[in-house]
Amino acid sequence: MIMSFETAEFGTRTYVPVGPYGSSHLDTYVCYDWSINALCSGFATGGLLTFPTTHGGDLRTYALISDPERLGCMWGVGDQGFDVSFDAVTGRTPCLTTGTSLAIKPASFYCDGGGDHVRAWGQLTINDLPPADITGSVVSVFDQTGHPVPGFQNRALTPQATLDLSTIPYAFPTQALQVDPVSVRVASTSPWDTGRPTVSVSYAGDPGVQVCFKTAAPADCSALTVSNQATAVTTDSQQATSTVTAGASLHLLSTSGQCTPGIRLVKEVCTQSDSSRCDPATDSLWVKSTQLPPHTQVVWRITITNTGQVSLDNVTAKDPVEPACQKPPVTLARGQSYRYTCSTSNLTAVTTNIATASGNPPPGGAPVASTPDQATATPPLPKLPNTGRAGVPQ
Repeated sequence: MIMSFETAEFGTRTYVPVGPYGSSHLDTYVCYDWSINALCSGFATGGLLTFPTTHGGDLRTYALISDPERLGCMWGVGDQGFDVSFDAVTGRTPCLTTGTSLAIKPASFYCDGGGDHVRAWGQLTINDLPPADITGSVVSVFDQTGHPVPGFQNRALTPQATLDLSTIPYAFPTQALQVDPVSVRVASTSPWDTGRPTVSVSYAGDPGVQVCFKTAAPADCSALTVSNQATAVTTDSQQATSTVTAGASLHLLSTSGQCTPGIRLVKEVCTQSDSSRCDPATDSLWVKSTQLPPHTQVVWRITITNTGQVSLDNVTAKDPVEPACQKPPVTLARGQSYRYTCSTSNLTAVTTNIATASGNPPPGGAPVASTPDQATATPPLPKLPNTGRAGVPQ
């Protein structure tokens, strides 16, 4: 009969159930440590674990499983209906370990992109361990690629529940660490739930923690000023709190990307000799050139449109021919138009009125101007007298 077995792993160790299936021989669990390429040191007896008092050792184990709730505990699952637990480090049964896994990347506490905020690792500390319930604690350390850090596998903690990490260089691949602390309880009936142990890792670096906010300006260019305000509440070791608030604003260049300014001016003249009939809302009355009776009051229509993707301030028209066509500045949102009329009295000669418009985009952008546009009013040519012969009127 060909049987398959499910192995388990813990750190650099692999656990394999072996032994003749269904025989009277003891089931054996083998622990192999890949970091030393040998049977696990300190695990049971020479790296081999048996259960002679459980169903005579005939467990018919087909799988070893890591306990998802208790780091460092393994379970052997057999066809005889018996489940056995053991300590992944020592092989002690039943498993009385408890632990956690902590990943720490000091650079993640700084967000300005600088690479010199962290200089060295400090120490690992397990706080608030109930000393009467713990017989010992060990820690395994792994680098950011998942490989064990040499010399930091199953390291025992000091009586103060600390482990010096300062000999680990702060350089790739140990700029981020995973630490797996495991503690062994006195008995399964220990009041472990009465404690609230925590794990911390210190490092030497710049004081304080940076908090960065990322705000994306609207793609439709509707806002070119971005502001953020943050409030930090800190609590020190004496449980005293302090609060600080800071804010910052950023003006985006209006000439960047698709958020560009644009302006257009259209100059037209009214076709009506009676200026009171020149309704600016009736487009059919306005042309680029027209003939009007002499001494007529010429009415001009000026339309200024914001053709860009950003708002414009201080929008004005420049009209050197007719000063009355220069109005106080206005603000135009993108796509918005401003229309008004102005006039020139007493038409006596061909009058061509040329005008341009200009405006200022939001802070950071250069002023923008339109191309010149013009309209022309022409009086009729004077009639010459009809003569029969040169110089003699008829």
